[in-house]
Amino acid sequence: MKNREEPVRLFFSLLKEYMRSRGSMIFSLANKAEQKYLKIEFRGLMRRYRGTENYPTFMDLIRELTHTIRKLELKRYGIIDLVLEGSSGYIIIDTSKARATLSE
Repeated sequence: MKNREEPVRLFFSLLKEYMRSRGSMIFSLANKAEQKYLKIEFRGLMRRYRGTENYPTFMDLIRELTHTIRKLELKRYGIIDLVLEGSSGYIIIDTSKARATLSE
C-alpha cells in the first residue's frame, strides 16, 4: 500500500541530494543574476534516482507527483511547478524558499 506522503518525501530527498552537490553553484549563479525562480531539468535528478517498490523508475514518481494534490504538497518546499513533457520535464523552484528548505 502506498503511503500518501511517500512520493513527496521521496522527491524532496532526491532534490536535497542533488542540491548538496550542485546547490552552491546553482544558488550562487541565481543570486548574481537576481533570479527569484530556478528551472531544474529532470536529467540531473533522474541520474541520482534509486527506484523503490512503489516507484521503480523516476518517471513513475514524476507521474504520481503531477496530480494536483501532490503539486500542492510540493509547494511547501518551494517547488512552484512540476512540468512533465513526454519523457522529460523540469521543476520551477522559488530560490529563497528552496534555499531555506533545502538547508534544513
